[in-house]
Amino acid sequence: MIYKNSFKILISKFNVVWKVLLHLIIAGLLTTGFCLLSAMPIINVLKAENFSDSFIDIKNSIFPVFDINGIVNGITNSIDLFFTIIANNFSHLFIFIILFFISLFVLGGFFVGLYRVATSNVLYRFMTSNTSVGYNASFVSTLKTNLKFELMAGVTILPFNLVIALLVYYTLKLITVGGIVAITTPFIFMFVIIILNSLKLTIFSGWIPSMLANNNSVISGLKNGFKSINRNFGKVFSNALSMVITILVVNLFVAVFTFGVGLFVSIPASYLVIMIFNMVSYFENQGISYYVESKNVVIPKKMEETEDIRKIKYIV
Repeated sequence: MIYKNSFKILISKFNVVWKVLLHLIIAGLLTTGFCLLSAMPIINVLKAENFSDSFIDIKNSIFPVFDINGIVNGITNSIDLFFTIIANNFSHLFIFIILFFISLFVLGGFFVGLYRVATSNVLYRFMTSNTSVGYNASFVSTLKTNLKFELMAGVTILPFNLVIALLVYYTLKLITVGGIVAITTPFIFMFVIIILNSLKLTIFSGWIPSMLANNNSVISGLKNGFKSINRNFGKVFSNALSMVITILVVNLFVAVFTFGVGLFVSIPASYLVIMIFNMVSYFENQGISYYVESKNVVIPKKMEETEDIRKIKYIV
């Protein structure tokens, strides 16, 4: 129900995708500007060390014959060379490296993440009362809460993302082992991405919905949201797995068959459906009725009723 109803609501509120797209473009431009300002000295050093030559192996693995192992090897070699160059010039690049990482991960995550509370508020109004609230109006009305949430998200979600990035990087390096390990590395790579992102989606899925439904503070929303989701963690996690796999497959399909153009729709749609998933997961676990369409209301069973049924079955 969580998975299916998330996509029903996505169709009902598809117009929000264009608002999310505009937000992502603005956030991307702001992040790029700050990153370029802090990275110019680093870029100059990379140019002097002919770092761009490391991408030749990647290009040769794509044309004329597509070689996935060659591509992965080329990427890992480029990353290793990048870190070697940075290490050799670390003393005079240190401050610029710090500024770059702050711009990319902290400011970038902050700018992009500002869509979350505003979008969730639009969804909450629709799902609870079939009320249409404009994205811009929602952004302004929730700005204070939004800023507080993103500051807290920088302390919680950002470290989680960095851990995922490190694990993914070291998983990719398995291909250098060769043999059967190299053959299975792409599958291990996808497995790690799917499991970790599904786990992250599950853990934090009740955070914003709890804030909106109960007028919780950011910290109370995190605590109460996790408490709600944890009551049926397995169900939410299994649906999160399906959601993450669907998002990856759809975006890969769109990227290949539209030469990347379709990503301007599929990526913001992916961001939106994640927020929808969070709302639906919370509503289902709390037993709150919600609209999936203007004339279609879902009435989930309250968790207390489900737990009573399970106890009765166990006794019998």
